[in-house]
Amino acid sequence: MAKYFLGIDLGTSSVRAGIYGEDGSRLAISARTYPIETPVPGASLQDPELWWSRTCEAITEALSLSELKGKEISGISFCGQMHGAVLLDNSNNPVCPAIIWADSRSEKECAEITAILGKTVLRDTLMNRIFPGTQAAIIHWLRKHDIQTWRRVRRILLPKDYLRFRMCGLFNSDPSDASATLLFDQNQRDWSTDVLKKLGIPIEFLPYIVASDQVIAETEGIEEVTGIPDGVPLVLGGSDQAAAALGNAVLDEGVMFVAVGTGGQIV
Repeated sequence: MAKYFLGIDLGTSSVRAGIYGEDGSRLAISARTYPIETPVPGASLQDPELWWSRTCEAITEALSLSELKGKEISGISFCGQMHGAVLLDNSNNPVCPAIIWADSRSEKECAEITAILGKTVLRDTLMNRIFPGTQAAIIHWLRKHDIQTWRRVRRILLPKDYLRFRMCGLFNSDPSDASATLLFDQNQRDWSTDVLKKLGIPIEFLPYIVASDQVIAETEGIEEVTGIPDGVPLVLGGSDQAAAALGNAVLDEGVMFVAVGTGGQIV
């Protein structure tokens, strides 16, 4: 029997749901847009609930266009915009809008983080340069400038991982997305306990790290809003640029791709 797979890409300005056959052929794709909120200079915010509702709409339309039933989907995976922070309370509800990668309010905090951690840690452990919009900078900014909101935080997720949480109730992330948070030890392939301690971030706030290609759960309780029944395997997935590199066969030295969207990347 033929197998069909659903891919979900949570971008900066839209979410896309695509249905593909086992051979990689595309049966259908649907997209829904959402705004970036800029209530004050430098802020870039989005509503996680709007992400979810637009994702449900895109999945429903993709199923209709493909003329498939939700029960015919053999697996679902995810990619999405990197760096940002979805902040949840002890009831797993957002305490504020998601602060995404384009938020530039944490510029001063980047210099503070560099001084706290040291350039050697940034180079040899985190293997990234710090810049506004990375999760470490966002959290450091929030702890300084909105302590009341920070006190309500009990979970911190990357954008794509929030969508998967809504489908199964588990908190996980993968190395490709976690690697760009400036909280991830690239050598140990897990969160850096030393960095988290120095920045005052409880490790229990962060999701468990699982390989991108692992089935970690099954869908539960989303059939009414998506058409996808309980029991469909969920594969963890990866960051959008890592997924794009794989999809474009950028796997060897000397091969490059350039992405121009809301942000621009060279991989």
